[in-house]
Formats: sequence, structure tokens, C-alpha cells
Amino acid sequence: MKNMKKITFYFFILIYSGYLNALTKNDVLSVQNGIYYLDGAPFAEIGWNKFDINWLFFAEVYANRTLTDNNSMVVKQRNSMRELSEAGFKTIRFFGMVHPSDFQEKWLPNWNNTNQRNAKCNAPMDKAIAICEEFNIRAVISLMADNFVNTSVVPAEDYKDLIANRNSQSRKDLYAYLDYVITRYKDRKGVLAWEVSNEMTLDVDINPGTRIASNGERRPTAAELSQFYKDVCARIKGIDNLRMVTSGGSVLREMAYGLSQLPQTETVSPWPARDTYNQHKSMYSMLYVNTGFENVDIHFYTKKAPNYQILNNNGQPLQLTAKGYNDMMTSLGVPLMIGEYGALPKVDKTNKMYWLTGDDWFTTFENETDTAQMYVQEACDNAVNSGCRLIYWWCYDSHRPQDQNDRERMDLDKVRTPILFQKVVDANRRLKQKFNITSINEPSIQDRKLWFSDGKLCFSSDYIGKYCRVYNAQGVLLQQFISANSIELKYDSLLLVKVEDKTIKIFNSKI
Repeated sequence: MKNMKKITFYFFILIYSGYLNALTKNDVLSVQNGIYYLDGAPFAEIGWNKFDINWLFFAEVYANRTLTDNNSMVVKQRNSMRELSEAGFKTIRFFGMVHPSDFQEKWLPNWNNTNQRNAKCNAPMDKAIAICEEFNIRAVISLMADNFVNTSVVPAEDYKDLIANRNSQSRKDLYAYLDYVITRYKDRKGVLAWEVSNEMTLDVDINPGTRIASNGERRPTAAELSQFYKDVCARIKGIDNLRMVTSGGSVLREMAYGLSQLPQTETVSPWPARDTYNQHKSMYSMLYVNTGFENVDIHFYTKKAPNYQILNNNGQPLQLTAKGYNDMMTSLGVPLMIGEYGALPKVDKTNKMYWLTGDDWFTTFENETDTAQMYVQEACDNAVNSGCRLIYWWCYDSHRPQDQNDRERMDLDKVRTPILFQKVVDANRRLKQKFNITSINEPSIQDRKLWFSDGKLCFSSDYIGKYCRVYNAQGVLLQQFISANSIELKYDSLLLVKVEDKTIKIFNSKI
């Protein structure tokens, strides 16, 4: 009878643990009645692009440095994520695939080598997601689908083959990657949503008439990109039907409709007039409505010069603001997400016609000048007033060497630019208040102090020196005293954790 009770007890653990660890719609971003939901409640946030975390980790493993806890880059990224978490941010966006310049020569050979794939290609993403989960942050992960142009086949394929030819080797390579990566991470809570790629909307209808880019590569039409989006959304959702898929697209060119209507000829045609409001809106409808997306995702930066100008339906100039874009998408019945946002510094001092340079514009965030503060504050205010519920500021604490050495770098952080960082923190709070999101679901004390990551059961410093019993599903004691921040486990099993004889957590170590 005694043994029977024990068996029944651990059978209950098995069932209950499976229930606890199965992801639900509450764990990911969703759209309900035209607004975003997360953790079972309406959600709004001005989050951050922490775009470089996976890129930096790939650089480490490519240089044969392992991503251990004492790796200097791991330490830096954990510090950044801790700062964001402590400031109240719940979500970020990062690039889950390497930069295009590293794809062909560095990433792809390791991906195609099954003996190297895990160490060189999987390890960076594994670590990035694990750090997100450690700090209860979830990420929009850009899959950067446009990397997968296969030039090794004969005849060599180009960008148009990837987008417009479903039977191309480029498309097959992309699908193989998506199948692998989505399957690998679809059960991870650190993944908020999938993003198809970065700013593919800027690569359509290049050069009116010929649609051939300056490098001689053929470019697709907007209609072909729309079908590509539909195909890729279906592929991703066929594996992970829980999560949203977003586009990662920038704002469309001001004459997107006119460019799409020009016939393809052997000569370059003159650029058409700017779109009317209804024409421009029809392009967003074609690209995002009925293609599998539940939102419209654009990149929008503020600067002094008038920008994003189209025509109203009476032919008069109309400047689209963040609020204008949000109103347009609301009229299409889908919510807006601004995947990249911020006050854009003047980066080209010679192009006065474009930048409308003047004494009141700023060239850098360094030293937090009065003008930088003014324009960042203006961008923050516009974000809060736009009506858009999900915005990602570009960017937080970039550690790329080219950014670290650039005086005109765009990233903000708590230490180097505390005033500007606090402006975004305050804007995030005001945005939540605007939509009456006053009680954000915080992680429990146990979740903040205890987590499973990279084959280790990890503890915060609060647990060091305490008696903690870790049992597997068969009731076997695995560990009973916490002397370090983690326990490495060689078990794929359910774990029951008791601290000072109080059951506080049940894990499935496979997740």
C-alpha cells in the first residue's frame, strides 16, 4: 500500500509537470479583437532591438571560444538583459540568423557540416534564447530568410529565384532551414514571435522598368513578395501554429503602388509620382492581408527632414507619421507593430537636401546633448501618442566593434546614456498607462530565482548555501545542497525541486 501511494504520487507529478510545461497561447504574442495579448491580458510595450546578441555569439564560436558563463561576451549580454528586465521590459527583437556578410563564407559551411552545426550554428541561438528566458524576456526572432540565395547551382540563382520560384534550390534551402529551426525552438518560452526577414519590402520593384538592381541581380515585384510571404507563413505555421509570424518589413516606398504598376521593359523608366493614400493603403493590404500575417510590421524612424510623404486622395502632400501608419492599419483591420523605431541621428553631413541640416539637429547620442535629448523626447512622445501598442526602439547596448568605435552610434544604454535610456523607460510606462495596462503579470518569486537552461538547473544567489532537493520522476534524489549557481544534469527527465522541504517547482528538463 505504501509503495502504491508512492507510485501514484510520481504519476501525478508526471501528468502535472507536462501540463505546466506545455506552452499555450498565453505564452506567446497573439492578436485578439485587433489588439495584442500576452500572458492572458492585453499587452503594449515600447521594447528594444537587442539585434546583435546572436551575431556576437556566432563570432565567439566561430573564433573557437565556447559560450560559457565566464565568456566575456556572454557576461556582457547577460548584463544588458538584466538591465532591460530590471527596467520593466518584457520583450525584445533580435536577428536569429547571421549578418548577410557572414552567411556564405562563415555560417553556411558550418550549417552544411553536420559535425559542426551544433557547435557553430545552434549554440549561439541556444544561448541567446536561454538568456532571454533567464530574465523572463521573450523575443521576436528574425529568421532573415533573404540570406538563402543559392549561387552555387548551375545556372546560379539570384534573389528573384528565392522569392518568385517555389521550385528553386534557394527556396528548398530556406524551407529546410525553417523546418529545422522552428522545430528546434517552438517549445521555448523565450520565443515571442517569428519574423520572416528584415526589410524585404525595400527589395521589390527596384529600378522602374527593368527591375534589375545595380549589382545586376533581378529583383521581384511586390506581388511576388506577397505570394512569398504567404508561402513562408504557411511553412512556419505548419510547424508552429501557436505563434504569430511577422514580416520584418520596412515602410513601403512613397511611390510603391506606382512602381508596382510599371510594365517591365528593357529600359529604366522614370520614377512615378507618389502614391495617393488609397493607392498606398492598397499595397499594404496586398502584402499583409490574407498572407498569413496577423499584423503589419514596419520600420519607422523620426528625423528632422519631412519624410514618408505621399499624397492625400485630392493630390495634396501628406506626411505619414507613426500615428498615420497606425490609423491606416487600423482601417485595414490589423494592428501595427513598429519593429524598428527611434530618433535617427544625422549620418550624412553632406546631403543637406535630404537631412535639412541645421543647428538644432543632432549627430550623436554621445554626451546626451540638449538636441539629442529634445529629439529623443519627441520620438518618445510620438510613440506614446501614435496609438501603436508594440514598438521596438533601435537599439540597446550594441557590442559590435564597428558600433563601439563609431562616435555617431545609435544605441542607448543605462550606463553610457542614462538620460536618454530613462526617456524610453518612461515612455514605455506611459504607453502602458495609456491603454490601462496597470497590472503586468510578473514572474513568481520562484520563476525569478530558479530556471532550467542549457542542460543546467540554475539558481539565483538567494539559494546558495540552502538545502535544495532535486528529484527525478522516479523519486531518485539527484542533488540536495546548493553550493553554486547551477547544477549540470545528465538526465532527460522530469524534475521535482524542493527547497527546505517545500515543493517550489516542477520542470521538464527536455524543454
